[in-house]
Amino acid sequence: AAARAVLTPSAAGDLGSDAFMGAAMGVGMFVFDSLGADGRTSRWMLHQAANDGFRGVLLVCFDGPDAAEGPRGFVILANGDNAAVNLVSAVARRLLCAPRGPFARVALDWSRVPDPDVPYLSRASSQEEIVNLGLKEQVLNAFVKPAAGPVLLPLPDVPPTKSAHDVDQGGA
Repeated sequence: AAARAVLTPSAAGDLGSDAFMGAAMGVGMFVFDSLGADGRTSRWMLHQAANDGFRGVLLVCFDGPDAAEGPRGFVILANGDNAAVNLVSAVARRLLCAPRGPFARVALDWSRVPDPDVPYLSRASSQEEIVNLGLKEQVLNAFVKPAAGPVLLPLPDVPPTKSAHDVDQGGA
């Protein structure tokens, strides 16, 4: 139940996360749908790190045809503050662009993001905005999203599992 909550968009709807990160809010995680090169939709989870002294991102495709062989993704962490946003973005871009890599089937339109050889300068003021908008503008905007918005697909219906407490109590 906890994993489902983390990866399910909020019932309250978009509270600004689509504009801020290009994703919907789960509980502690952000999720978005993206088209694959074959036009089918897969779901991704995302979280960014904006703590003093380091920057990072977790980006994993966990549902849909691009995750048919199991979830695929990466975690990148870098020491540093604002300059580390550029490093994290460059590494993420490199991983996503590998022609025979695990993301080769993902539809990415790199014309929608700035040239990686031009240093990125954020217009944001807070550290969280610098990290979130930096990664969004340098990497996430390249994902080709379905026309209906950041999240389309329902998650697969997974039956709840018995907890240790239920088994001890003889419950279902």
